[in-house]
Amino acid sequence: MQRLYYSISEVAKILDEETYVLRYWEKEFPQISPKKNRSGKRIYSERDLDILKIIKKLLREDKLSIQGAKEQMAKFNLSNNVNLNLFEDNINENYNQKSINKTNKEMLNNIKKQLLNLLIILDQY
Repeated sequence: MQRLYYSISEVAKILDEETYVLRYWEKEFPQISPKKNRSGKRIYSERDLDILKIIKKLLREDKLSIQGAKEQMAKFNLSNNVNLNLFEDNINENYNQKSINKTNKEMLNNIKKQLLNLLIILDQY
């Protein structure tokens, strides 16, 4: 069941991160904006949680630096009506394209090496 708000400790548990990491990300990424309850404790919305999941993916899975993740997040306008799943799909597509390009480059370099080896062999005859 979806809840309206989560405490910082609940979000930390869901994301398997420490609370100080969440507070740091909050300072670094303006897209995260938890409200505070009457006692001054952070309360995260479902949207905040979704954005934190994307940030975690960029930092932990995709191994981007904070700056790299900020740049990825800044490329997209995360207004309130944006579907975050589309945002995440777009990021995945960008990384898949980069890995394809990297694979193609590696393959071409391998072919180049093989051709150079063939030239060396042919020069001997």
